[in-house]
Amino acid sequence: MATERYKEEEIKEKMEILKANTMIDGNGKINIQDFLNNLIEEGIIESSDDITNNEDGTYTITTNDGYIMDISKSENGTDIEIEYVGKGEVSEVKINSIKVISKTTNSINVEVDASNSSGAKYTYSYKKEDEEEYHIAKEKTEENTYKYENLEANKVYNIKVEVENRGIKKEEIINVLTEELPIGEVVWENGKAKVEVNINKEIQENLRLEYKINEGGNWTTIQDGGTIENLEHNQTVYVRLTDGTNETKYASTKIEDTIPPIVNISTSDITQTSVKITVTASDKQSGLANTNAYSYYLNDSLVISNNTNNYTYTNLTPNTDYTLKVIVTDNVGKTTEQSTHITTKRELITFTISDWVTEEEYTAEKGMTWREWVESEYNTTSLLITKYDLVAYDYNLGEPRNARNWKCYSICR
Repeated sequence: MATERYKEEEIKEKMEILKANTMIDGNGKINIQDFLNNLIEEGIIESSDDITNNEDGTYTITTNDGYIMDISKSENGTDIEIEYVGKGEVSEVKINSIKVISKTTNSINVEVDASNSSGAKYTYSYKKEDEEEYHIAKEKTEENTYKYENLEANKVYNIKVEVENRGIKKEEIINVLTEELPIGEVVWENGKAKVEVNINKEIQENLRLEYKINEGGNWTTIQDGGTIENLEHNQTVYVRLTDGTNETKYASTKIEDTIPPIVNISTSDITQTSVKITVTASDKQSGLANTNAYSYYLNDSLVISNNTNNYTYTNLTPNTDYTLKVIVTDNVGKTTEQSTHITTKRELITFTISDWVTEEEYTAEKGMTWREWVESEYNTTSLLITKYDLVAYDYNLGEPRNARNWKCYSICR
């Protein structure tokens, strides 16, 4: 008890000094409220929370060291009486909340609300979510706000605040995700790509945007954001925020052509020895190749590569099946293949039709039946189909008939 009584006497001595400096009103009465305020200012008690206003007009205080004293006016009101009651429990500091005031891609600003914290010291620490050890950012400061800086974008951080008062420590931890860097999706147009980067001034405070293309590029200021254009396949765009001194860890996006050309093909002008193929192709990203965008194959053998979207195969064999294939290439080497199957027309032969007076010469495909011939483009005189179904070659010999041994009689009229 000797130590406690010594502290009590020491505190009473301080109080006597404060009493002498306490305001006196015009009637010579001492202002007890001014005295209580002086106790707070001198650090004898922490705050008005340590003052109890009793029903009898007296006050009970708990000092920072846990001593309980009754404070009252003397009967004539000209003095303040102090009575030592005993030693009580010291009011512990308590962290009520840690509030995130603002955050950017590289900073987190917090405010700590604590009870019984008058004269307390704050220590601010942090670590990434996947790290083991905390890093001390600010130690034993009296400020209940702190801004963590030089953080990485789009990362979860464990924010720890320790408050120490009267030898008692309390700590709280919150998890905060920093803002993501403002880099948009890649958009292709006319063979070039572009990306949007925008900055939210309300969140990012006094930061500006910078970007560069590829690792060896130079940082270029784009201030509040905008469009980065004329980008090409395999380039990488890096973006960061800076206040002129500190920079964020950069975000990046790679420019990639991920979609091959869209291709459709059609054939026309099929003859006994040739066929034309036409290609409709487009590429919505890097565009079709500037050279040799089209490669034409015949039965899997390359015939020609060029930048023309049509080609006529020649020197084919009549009445033969062929596979026509086209491979279309874009500017980054992505390809699309399309193929189709065709059969060339049969060999052409000539024959005559006679009515015993005149003879007319006509053209037919070898092996055509009369019905096929009458309905074909070779029937230039509108001859009709009859009950006979003649074939335009000499039975199984495959030779065209001549005027002497093919007498059509009425069927040809």
